[in-house]
Amino acid sequence: MKTKIYNLMAMFFLASLSFGFTACSDDDENSGSAEDFVGTWGLTEVYEREVWNGEEEVTSASGTPEEIYSQKGGGYTYVTFNADGNGGFYSIDGVTPKETFEKWKYVDNKIYFSYHNDKFSEEAYTVSFSGNTMTWVGEESDEEGTYYERKVWKKK
Repeated sequence: MKTKIYNLMAMFFLASLSFGFTACSDDDENSGSAEDFVGTWGLTEVYEREVWNGEEEVTSASGTPEEIYSQKGGGYTYVTFNADGNGGFYSIDGVTPKETFEKWKYVDNKIYFSYHNDKFSEEAYTVSFSGNTMTWVGEESDEEGTYYERKVWKKK
């Protein structure tokens, strides 16, 4: 009788442990989904670090999209993702296109773009979400150097 009670208690204990291991994981908290991208986003922070041929340059800017445009002396400060998979990067007014992309896709926490053809770029940004804030991190390198950037976007 004691053995049966012991075995029953052991099974109950092991079963209750399994609930702890199947609970929701924090790992997926910021991964987002393709639907999270749809809409227009304003750039609120940018950090870039370049090392080319031994020369290092670091630039950063933060604030509203308009302030970043002013601090960086131009460029794009808005990005729009459409539900049909296209979109573009826009200048300070959020309307004038700087560069459009034919397609975008989100796979394994990375965003890929296709410009003017059907092929997606091999370069991708690793993306995380926190509420209505999206952060991109990208890095590329070749024999001449490396480029790293982090961009923080806020949904309009």
